[in-house]
Amino acid sequence: MGEVVAGQRILVVDDEPSVLDLCARYLSRQGYSVRTAATGAEARQQLGEGTFDLLITDIYLPDEGGVGLLQYARQQHPGLRAMLITGRAGAGTMVDAIRLEVREYLCKPFTLHALRSAVERSLEGSERAQESERPQERLP
Repeated sequence: MGEVVAGQRILVVDDEPSVLDLCARYLSRQGYSVRTAATGAEARQQLGEGTFDLLITDIYLPDEGGVGLLQYARQQHPGLRAMLITGRAGAGTMVDAIRLEVREYLCKPFTLHALRSAVERSLEGSERAQESERPQERLP
């Protein structure tokens, strides 16, 4: 499995308290810094207050769709990685995920092992990508 990079921040958005609690507790124990939101509005507020390496969002939220939230998040933070979770998978959702370049997609209920693996794959290479986005020193 991949290695957790110190300081990787994850925002988990789901309207089911049990899913939020499970993800937050488990991912925190894995070494990630985790914030949660139960609605799209809460998630937008958190996205405005800080930066995240990964957004994990349910596709169906009470106030907006996870796809709309993801589009907003990517406008604010273009390099943001994303992962979708849902209890109702469908072909249209898969098309949205592909169009939005989402690397991972989990169907509820999922195991902790599946969550960890999907998070690691979603974040894979993010440290290298951040390093390549930093200004490079030029030698004379």
